[in-house]
Amino acid sequence: KSLELAPEDVDAVYNRAYAYFLQGTYASAIEDFNSVLKTTPEHQNALELRGVSYVLTGLWPQAMADLKKSLSLDPNDAVRMLLLYVAQTRTPGLAAGARKALRKYSHGLNLASWPGPALSFCLGKLTESALFAEIAKETDATERAKRTAFASFYAAEQNLAQGKRAEARRLFAKAAKIGERDSVEQRAAENALKRLPR
Repeated sequence: KSLELAPEDVDAVYNRAYAYFLQGTYASAIEDFNSVLKTTPEHQNALELRGVSYVLTGLWPQAMADLKKSLSLDPNDAVRMLLLYVAQTRTPGLAAGARKALRKYSHGLNLASWPGPALSFCLGKLTESALFAEIAKETDATERAKRTAFASFYAAEQNLAQGKRAEARRLFAKAAKIGERDSVEQRAAENALKRLPR
């Protein structure tokens, strides 16, 4: 309704974009995030969510651009760092430098607290089994399940990058099944499963 009254209202357009994003209508969300960013290029939430929308639709170069800019505005977001890492590993010609870039972005972060162990894993400082062993130490069952799903998604991406499709599929399925409903990793795992050849 507010868009009918004021179609140029940036907040109203952003709110509609966010609603599209939550519904999984990513093309419409991206279109509205584009409108917001034309008017307000430094709109942190629009930039981040457009980048995530690109991740969820497999548009890796576009995701990289938005996530890099988003990190320049808020350099301490570990989840955005990990999503940028995924986008880089999925972009032909950039996979080899993905870990180096992640190392640069994560420099100075506390890798001991969550999601630090997931960053350590993607940096090659922690094995997959050590990552899941670290998660097993979490005493809260709900939080342990969230972390397991989160880690399963990034472990699946690592396995996919190494050509281990069957293991990647298993881990994506695990992340999709036990992930927090509508979390970025849960949605991304579902979408990865759809795109992953058998």
